[in-house]
Formats: sequence, structure tokens, C-alpha cells
Amino acid sequence: MENETIKFISFLESEMKKQGQTPTSLSAKIGVADTTVARTFQLKNKPNLDLVVKIMKVLEVKEITI
Repeated sequence: MENETIKFISFLESEMKKQGQTPTSLSAKIGVADTTVARTFQLKNKPNLDLVVKIMKVLEVKEITI
């Protein structure tokens, strides 16, 4: 995975934790398997744009700082 992608995923994971959410709770809100979100944050899966947009909407992330 590219360094920018890793920074971006780490940023989203940090936002998730700040909001007190878990990969399981986040996955339920976006309608994907909890393993999909967990493996994304473990950097085992490279997320597609659709997944990223769904995560950003649930976390209400409008600006990215990496």
C-alpha cells in the first residue's frame, strides 16, 4: 500500500476511535461485513472509493488532514 493510503486509513481509524466507534459498529452503519472494516484498518485490504465515502459520511469527516 502507498504511504498516502496508509496515512489516510490511519486518519479515518483515529476519527473512528475519537467518536467511540468500533469496526463492528461502523460496519453495521455502512452495511458491510465487520471484517471488511477491520481488515481495512489493519491495512490488509485496500478500500475502494465507495467504502471510503461511506466511512467518511458515517464519521462526518468533511476535511482530511494527513
